[in-house]
Amino acid sequence: MKPSTAPGPDRISADLLRAGGHHLHVILAEHMSSYLRKERIPNQWRTSRTVLIHKKGDREDLRNYRPICLLSVLYKLFTKIILTRISRTLDEAQPQEQAGFRQGFSCMDNIQTVSRVIEVCREYRLPLVLTFVDYEKAFDSVETNAILSALVDQGVDASYVRTLADCYRQCSTTVQLFQRPITIPIAKGVRQGDTISPKLFTAALQWAMKSLNWDERGIRVDGRFLSNLRFADDIVLFSRSTEEAQAMLNELNEVGKKIGLRMNRTKTKFMKNAFCDGERIELEGTQIAETMSYVYLGRSLNMENDLKEELGRRRRAAWAAFGPLREATDQLTDHELRAHLFDSTVLPALCYAAETWSDTAATLKSLRTVHRALERCLLRYNRRTQLQAGLRSSDLRRISRLHDPAEYVSKAKHRWAGHIMRREDDRWTRRTLEWIPRETKRPRGRPPTRWADVFAARMDQLNAQLETSQNSRRRPVRFGRVPKRPPKEISDADTSDSEEKQEVSSTTSPEPSKVEINQLIEMVYEAHEQFSAMTVKRRRILSEHPIDFILTETASLSNQLHAWEIYTEHVTPDIHKTVEFAKRVPGFPLLHSSDQQALIKSSFFRIFLMRTYRGISSRGLLLADGTLLPSSFLTIIFGQFLNEMRAFAHSLEGLNLSDKVVAIFVAILLTTTENFYYHSKTEVDRIQDRLVAALKMKLNEEFPESVVFDLLMSKISYLRELGTHHDKIHDILRYNLNSVKIPALYSEIYYLEQSCEPHSGRISELGS
Repeated sequence: MKPSTAPGPDRISADLLRAGGHHLHVILAEHMSSYLRKERIPNQWRTSRTVLIHKKGDREDLRNYRPICLLSVLYKLFTKIILTRISRTLDEAQPQEQAGFRQGFSCMDNIQTVSRVIEVCREYRLPLVLTFVDYEKAFDSVETNAILSALVDQGVDASYVRTLADCYRQCSTTVQLFQRPITIPIAKGVRQGDTISPKLFTAALQWAMKSLNWDERGIRVDGRFLSNLRFADDIVLFSRSTEEAQAMLNELNEVGKKIGLRMNRTKTKFMKNAFCDGERIELEGTQIAETMSYVYLGRSLNMENDLKEELGRRRRAAWAAFGPLREATDQLTDHELRAHLFDSTVLPALCYAAETWSDTAATLKSLRTVHRALERCLLRYNRRTQLQAGLRSSDLRRISRLHDPAEYVSKAKHRWAGHIMRREDDRWTRRTLEWIPRETKRPRGRPPTRWADVFAARMDQLNAQLETSQNSRRRPVRFGRVPKRPPKEISDADTSDSEEKQEVSSTTSPEPSKVEINQLIEMVYEAHEQFSAMTVKRRRILSEHPIDFILTETASLSNQLHAWEIYTEHVTPDIHKTVEFAKRVPGFPLLHSSDQQALIKSSFFRIFLMRTYRGISSRGLLLADGTLLPSSFLTIIFGQFLNEMRAFAHSLEGLNLSDKVVAIFVAILLTTTENFYYHSKTEVDRIQDRLVAALKMKLNEEFPESVVFDLLMSKISYLRELGTHHDKIHDILRYNLNSVKIPALYSEIYYLEQSCEPHSGRISELGS
């Protein structure tokens, strides 16, 4: 519990309990255990003390005061113990739509999702209505019986339910008015200041809302409907028309009344974009207000995704945060401490929710302008005195040592993007981020700046820098003048031979016809299907049979090596199938034999991951022969790398690729060259050019005017990084070759020494 907090009616503070030491903690544990066994709490814990804090306005008006309830610290410690025990059960009962008071969730999840939905609907001109629901004193109005029913329904142990029921029996609070204490009985609502109260409220809300039949209401996102998002009692409804929004609002109002919640008619508002035709929305006969912008979880939202109003709010918030610090910063002589104090208080207020912004030059300029004004004030300069001192903005930055706001926003956005992509719980932040409405076409013209455009621009910039550095290394350097060669007489025979050689050595080939491309697609697809790839049809009819592996000591070396032996034994047959697949890729058998071996070795893991990604799930890895390698087994081998494999598989599942597209992409991976010497690199490039043309044509047929081709081709570099990481994991085998038996073919693929178990065939023998 936090130190220096106000005590309850018993005057026992958290600091006092902390100072009591181990002896007091043992006594408290005994008493808490007895209360849990008896399922009753002391009567002293049923009362609380309420203090009225003036907010603003007329002090004679009671509505301008905020009541703060002070509970017994011992009672809050007791309910904290119960919360620790039932928190996981309550969280598992919550849907992905609820982000309030849950570990791993934050306001950013909902802000990002709403902003992204607005962005997509604006770009693709889809109708959208957002209804922001506000309840009147929600935490103080929810019925106790509804809370207890929700706990029982969500699987909380009956003894804890009975104990919590006793905690809410005969409760009261004391208010001091004009030196006269007044005792007020409390019959409903959750107790203010109690750590378990938010969980109890969200449990009751979910218990009420699960009766709503909204499976096909809201916005369709890749086959699933997004109908609402919640952060505790802050609810936003998604709909495609005002009629649908009206129906959803009425249904939500009815289920809310059953647990004691009433909507605030003046604060409940809706917002619709320009592509939605509709009239007004009413709540119990009262028209609710339509707004052009709404402050949701601290960020101003509008249907144009315009940040002008939000930047104004951030400017005011930054100055408000700097005001109380100004007296302290004026007296500080330590520049590092002053900069740290500013960056830890004012900068977060200025850049709140900047992770969800669509970055533009105007946005960054506005941030820097406000930040420079705050910086001048911190250093006790103004524009005139700065000009008189001859100081530039860069000079002030060196003096103040503050962090640049644009750099702060960039790091926060990249950190947030990584957080989204690492999540595997199928939450709406990632679903909407990868959402491309396939039922409609994007209109012509340049789209507005998207949230993810900054990442694509950064990748293009890095690729351009890399290409420039590579070209500079390859550029020849001449020392002195090179003598000209004498002209050579060329006969007709020489001309024909030279033209023939030039045609063979050219890296460009004639544009293949559509018939040739279709033949190429069919040949590659037949090879892909024949040699046990995880196709959609095979995945549907496959019968699973898990491997026999007894998990003993997960961290022991012998257990890891034994797991590696089993894994390599099941994966090695796929090397044979990859070789057979490669033989049937048009043009590949004609390459130099050493080139074939090098290409298969360098690309095997990428091909294996692509051929089996439909079998990767939270349960483990399902191979094409039905063998299931459980997640617990794979974790012993791969550790955290397993999460990266799952993330890659999840990103491909969202693209809904056909088996023919997967087959062509696998062939492209096979012909992707590395930094090796190839005898026939020109021929390899020519084969890959034909495959890329086939992939582009096939994707244009399946996804007209789509970016799936670019998304898929960008996976090549990501797969190369995964392959590098995967190769490093094999160090455990390289260091323990005498203690493990690995098939020789697997050892050859990953360049392990050959003190291994013999296996039928090698890459050199399996090649053409």
